[in-house]
Amino acid sequence: MNLERELEKTPNHAAIAVAVTLCFMLGGCGSRAEPAPQIETPPDATGSLIVRGAGEGHFEVFDASGSPAGKWWTGTSVELPVGDYEVAVYGIRVEAHVEAGRETVAADAGTLIVRGKGETQYAVLDDAGRQLDKKWTNTPVELLPGDYVVEFRGTRLNARVEAAGETVAGETGGLIVRGGGQTQYAVLDRAHRQLDKKWTNTPIELLPGNYVVEFRGTRLETHVESGRETVAAETGSLIVRGGGQIQYNVLDEEHRKLAQKWTNTSVELLPGDYVVEVRGTRLHARVEPGRETLAAETGDLIVSGDGQAQYTVYDDARHKLDQKWTNAEAELLPGSYIVRLGEQDLPAVIEAGRQTRIGL
Repeated sequence: MNLERELEKTPNHAAIAVAVTLCFMLGGCGSRAEPAPQIETPPDATGSLIVRGAGEGHFEVFDASGSPAGKWWTGTSVELPVGDYEVAVYGIRVEAHVEAGRETVAADAGTLIVRGKGETQYAVLDDAGRQLDKKWTNTPVELLPGDYVVEFRGTRLNARVEAAGETVAGETGGLIVRGGGQTQYAVLDRAHRQLDKKWTNTPIELLPGNYVVEFRGTRLETHVESGRETVAAETGSLIVRGGGQIQYNVLDEEHRKLAQKWTNTSVELLPGDYVVEVRGTRLHARVEPGRETLAAETGDLIVSGDGQAQYTVYDDARHKLDQKWTNAEAELLPGSYIVRLGEQDLPAVIEAGRQTRIGL
């Protein structure tokens, strides 16, 4: 049938209706729109997935069933079958879809750091208080963007990590009691909880703030600033020189015992005034920072004999100080003494650094 000829015979007002009818009769007018071809993805098609970062942390990949697909360093592009996945960094998960022949960026990691000397560890926790990692200061932790908590020596700090950025949660400073390394000092927080204990001349890494230093029962208040070392105090030393045969005590001004040492062994102390006790005799001594104070020097007493008899040493007030076999030395402070040998009392004068010998 000739469509154009039929339309010429048809009145204008009925042309549209006739044209529609003829189109159906002829099976349609003009060209028919063909449906778009369906492109099927081959069952073995792959793409890649990446968590962008500095390569200092790991990310885990789980498939749609929840099964682990592997663990890789950040910054590693991983080839995977097309499909849906979950990517986890320290247990925190994000969803990702892998398309054929394309790289999917699941996330851009950021880093969090507590700057310092690398002598102390800090912990990173999530919002629920779950510990994610522990690092030495000046070592970063690579994390997904979000809010975290940093814990350092019991102090907690809030920190937000941004994609591809570095977050400095804090910067430590140092605190030190300078000295000879013979004695430990403790550092307390403002609530007087002990944070650490170190030998003198060894610094302690701390967050900026106010602290208390405790040394042999004496407490000193101090302040720490970021990036700087605070010298809380400098010790001196005190010594009773001698043969190392007897012990001496060091007392504070309130006569509380601080230390006990053998003669010829020094005691590390904070600067100040002290009392030294040797065989019941008390001497006053002052300690200055960085210096050694000689509190006293002993001498030796020896009673000649065959070593078969004992002698007893008394002070001027007849207080018994020592008892030895003849030919054995008694270490004493300089001064006058009474020696009892058998039924006899013998006088003896002791001089510092010298040996006094007496006998029948």
